Amino acid sequence: MGATPPPTINLFTCTLGEAQERGTTGLTLKRYHTVNQFIDYQARRNGDCPALAYPELGDDWSVQMFTFRQLRSISLHVAQYLDTAGNGNSPISFDTELQNQKCVGLLGRSTLDLLFTWLALMRKGVSVLLLAPQCTPEGIRHLCTALGVEIVLYDQYYSAEVAEAEAARPPTSTLFRKYPWQHPTATESLQSCIARGLYAQGDPGDQAIPLHPDHESRVPYYHHTSGTMSVFPKPIPQSHKGACLALPTFDGRGEVTFTTTPLYHGGIADCFRSWTSVSPICLYPGEFPNMTAETITRCFSAIELNYDLEGTYLRKRYFSSVPYVLKILCDTPAGLVFLQRMDIVGVGGAALSSELGHFLVDRGVNLASRFGSAECGFLLSSHRAYEIDKDWEYLRVNNSKIPLVFEATGDFDGKCELVVKSGWPHMGKKNREDGSLATSDLFEAHPVIPNAWKHVGRSDSQITLFTGKKFDPVLIEEAIVNSSALVREAFIFGNGMPYPGALIFRSETAALGRNEQIRDSLWLEMKVINRSGPEHARIPKDMLIILGHTEPLLSRTSKGTIMRGWTEKQYAKTIKNAYEGTSTDLIDVSDEEMGPHVMALIHDIIDHEPNPPLDYDTEFPARLIDSVQATRIRSFLQKQILGKYHTVQLPWNIVYNCGTVKNLTEYMINARSGFTSPQDDDTKEMNAMAEHYSSKLVSPSVEWPKALQPPGRGRVVVLTGATGALGSHILHQLRMDGGVTEIICLVRASNVTEARTRVFQGLEKRQLDHGANLDHRISYVPAQLDQADLGLSEERYSMLRQTVTDIIHVAWEVNFIHPLRYFKDSLEGVVNLINLSLSCDKLVHFVFCSSTASIAKLADEHSYVREQPPAGPDNAADVGYGKSKWVAEMICHKAQTSTAARISVVRIGQLTGDTEHGIWNESEAWPLMLSTVHQLGSLPTMDETLTWLPLDTAATAIIQITTSPEMDNTSPRMDRVQFFHVVNNSQETHWNDMLEWIQEFHEDPFRVVSLDEWLDELDGLEGNHPAKVLSNLWRNSVKASKQIDGQELKGYATEQVEKIAPIMCRIPPVNRELIGLIWGWITSKMVLSV
Repeated sequence: MGATPPPTINLFTCTLGEAQERGTTGLTLKRYHTVNQFIDYQARRNGDCPALAYPELGDDWSVQMFTFRQLRSISLHVAQYLDTAGNGNSPISFDTELQNQKCVGLLGRSTLDLLFTWLALMRKGVSVLLLAPQCTPEGIRHLCTALGVEIVLYDQYYSAEVAEAEAARPPTSTLFRKYPWQHPTATESLQSCIARGLYAQGDPGDQAIPLHPDHESRVPYYHHTSGTMSVFPKPIPQSHKGACLALPTFDGRGEVTFTTTPLYHGGIADCFRSWTSVSPICLYPGEFPNMTAETITRCFSAIELNYDLEGTYLRKRYFSSVPYVLKILCDTPAGLVFLQRMDIVGVGGAALSSELGHFLVDRGVNLASRFGSAECGFLLSSHRAYEIDKDWEYLRVNNSKIPLVFEATGDFDGKCELVVKSGWPHMGKKNREDGSLATSDLFEAHPVIPNAWKHVGRSDSQITLFTGKKFDPVLIEEAIVNSSALVREAFIFGNGMPYPGALIFRSETAALGRNEQIRDSLWLEMKVINRSGPEHARIPKDMLIILGHTEPLLSRTSKGTIMRGWTEKQYAKTIKNAYEGTSTDLIDVSDEEMGPHVMALIHDIIDHEPNPPLDYDTEFPARLIDSVQATRIRSFLQKQILGKYHTVQLPWNIVYNCGTVKNLTEYMINARSGFTSPQDDDTKEMNAMAEHYSSKLVSPSVEWPKALQPPGRGRVVVLTGATGALGSHILHQLRMDGGVTEIICLVRASNVTEARTRVFQGLEKRQLDHGANLDHRISYVPAQLDQADLGLSEERYSMLRQTVTDIIHVAWEVNFIHPLRYFKDSLEGVVNLINLSLSCDKLVHFVFCSSTASIAKLADEHSYVREQPPAGPDNAADVGYGKSKWVAEMICHKAQTSTAARISVVRIGQLTGDTEHGIWNESEAWPLMLSTVHQLGSLPTMDETLTWLPLDTAATAIIQITTSPEMDNTSPRMDRVQFFHVVNNSQETHWNDMLEWIQEFHEDPFRVVSLDEWLDELDGLEGNHPAKVLSNLWRNSVKASKQIDGQELKGYATEQVEKIAPIMCRIPPVNRELIGLIWGWITSKMVLSV
């Protein structure tokens, strides 16, 4: 369905952005500036209007109703009581001499005690830390220390939790005191304070003058995070602006909101949202924590009855809830009827399952998803025309002026991150230099409805694997639990590891089953779940770790979210053993049985029958075994054959290096005896591959059908790799070139839409405007470069032959684990693109983007590396990537000498962030290293010269090479392959210069330590920083890493490239400005994702 007209806005679904556009908020009306002033204003202006309804449950249900005037009066009486009441050995004193007592903790159930104590403390001018009862004792102590809290007032219901917090070590100076009216020596109850406030008896007046001036710059109260991902929660300040000034104002009389959300969470926000529109809020009483459908419906029925008795007509009924409450209600007929009677049912705080949401909508419930954050308030809702629009999951942005944007991330399969721009009316936190907040919340666009977005998870709750690939574990956990009655709970792990696993907590139904029985029973369902998600998120059968039903329930937040940091810490040993194995994993396999064992293991892990069938001598077909499967095979062989403590530790790329079952079998037999064969010499294979692929080049004698000359003038450029960092910059700059009439992006995709989306995401990730007005110049073509016809239709291929003038080939598999043989598809692509250039109606300039890795060893040995064809194969870096680039260069060289091809080979050095935004690549080693300063408080010193080249500079050089008049088809220079070095030869900037600049940019000082000391700190870092997976590379393979990037060179010749690419004549050294941009990007982007 298409877009429907936006519905009438109302107090329940109006976001802060919509309220700002309406122009009727506390900010625009300027009638109050603080929470206390707001309560005073409503007491004067709408004093007799109902503000709060609170049921008292029992045999005869009753409801306490409070007006705005009564809210104010009671809060003043309670504030007076806090000053005068005694509690234990000493009175609670807010004496002005205690200057540092500016924040008081509050721990209690969601009751009138909490509500009026909170209002009273704000009357005294102190900030209030609202502690959620689910917070651990360590979490409470951490929050109190962070905010300097000296006194915590608590509900005696939580005396046991308070005792744990007081007994924890190290000792705390925080005093924990019961509500004064709950102490045995109390002379007055809360109800007497309420009674005096209800009947305006003895108004305290000046006695309630606050300790600290009531000012809009002060923080009235704090919420806190749950500590879902980290061990400790963090305080979230709530400003007066966010609490009430930025909220919408409607005439809400006759409209009522029912909420089951506790006050210490979203309940306070529900109160303010109702109160700013003179509408009452009806709270669920916290004295009844065991919420049932009956207590909910009876509670709010009593409130409705109270309104009926008073003769008040209710025009609108809103129900604010969380998924857990909706599940309780829809399980009973009475609960479902209750929801159907509501004008709008709002859900938020946690993800509501699609199944339950669709169930409610299909039964006539007007369900609206409400999305917000403690930092920015109410951001989005799915409010819509409920009768015709059933897409309740998709949040709407109906006004283009609202300062919210959805930025493509490029890392999460087409998902976009919500960014709150600086014009948003309330921002309690900012993490970008332009004053905006990247929220880490991920969304997917509706396939048809414009400006409609579905929340699909958070980037900071994503699991990041060893490979850098990420996925959201929550949906998988829910699917596992819902798939079988044998499962009570599930927890996905895998941060920093090559593949994920799952802790499976049995239900009582499965209490007596053996682990293998439970695993076998789950596996059929698990295969279905695996197929529904991305490949890298698939959980192997052996990684279903079955735990007993007597294990304690997982720690969760009040919203039902698993506290991942705590759980990973609690089960760290179990998770470690899942990957490394234990002594019980060793099996006895003879030399004769080794081959069949290895063959069976490979079949089990790839989980399908290869076609053609796999035999012992046949080389593993391309893509038969992906990197995750290869790592699992390696791990199984280590655990089962050698054991975790064997003197031989198998290389991570052992499967690819061996290449066949026979070779892998022989390696394992030798390894078990403590002997491993040396690395094979690839030089013969490199030469053989260069000859093999060169033989596939089109012979000059082949007669191609003559095609028509293209009409008009201008360049038609074929570009590969447009989705990557360098390719995105090349595409962006080509589109700025008036001499380019068409850009044809060949993209690995299944259709045009996917191809276009992938390219756009690459541009947006790098903040390169993809300019809709220029889209007509770009064609997005799904292609398979390893196929002779590039995977194109005959018509499309023929069109390319008629029109193309230049081909820029950037696409390449960047993998430093795979050996040379696994780059065959990339090498096929080089041949096929050269053949396309040869088949065109006119000579085409083919530009191949190579790497200094193709001559890395030559750079080590010589002080001056010329721009000429590659020397022997032994000069390439000792990784498959570098060797494959050497073979590709040889193919280009032979094509030039044996055909009419016109070819330029561009060897590119170490790239870095661009000169405008500093955006690099989050998976690159250097930015990962630098980002650890936020966790470690240190960075290593190294003897490195920064010869980094900005991405946009490299892109400019490549385009200048491609389009230079010196390189056109008639130039005498084109009688041979031209080799060009696009590098930064400057030796002026040292690594330690960069550290000094970062010290200036970074908010907190950090230590500069040796590389070994820094690596030790990194290895000891709790949690899963992505940089940890590169620890061994930095520790043991610094030499190889430098060779890959071409860092140990004395200099690359650039005479030839400077003649045709002017930008190469003025490459500046890495300077303070560039590092500042890169550091800004690392701080705003990478710190959020790690």
